[in-house]
Amino acid sequence: MAGTWIIALLLVWYVTPLFVPEATPIMAIAAARTGRKAPGTSSDVYLSIRENGSYYWLGEPVGAFEVGRRLKTFASKPQQWSRHEVQVRVETKTPFAAVRRLTRIAQNAGVPRLVFMVRVGR
Repeated sequence: MAGTWIIALLLVWYVTPLFVPEATPIMAIAAARTGRKAPGTSSDVYLSIRENGSYYWLGEPVGAFEVGRRLKTFASKPQQWSRHEVQVRVETKTPFAAVRRLTRIAQNAGVPRLVFMVRVGR
């Protein structure tokens, strides 16, 4: 008997929104740890490391020295770290030495954290 009620409730909860556009399921909104709405990521720094070990800053090719200079400039503004992060996109076939070199550059620049993302090969 309880199974019948569960099935009936599931049908009401999952099928009704498909036929009644005004009825929307309750969804959680992405929120930061403070309880406020999560900020946009338009000012985050995106670094990419390609398979050949070359670096890209926001899609623009740069050398290792330039990456260090830009990270040092970014790290010198501590108010940014509470709102923005450095995201590093790494292709699957990138040599680990290039990733390690970037990590060392970021440490020397004073970057408190890096977020690594892996791009599965094309």
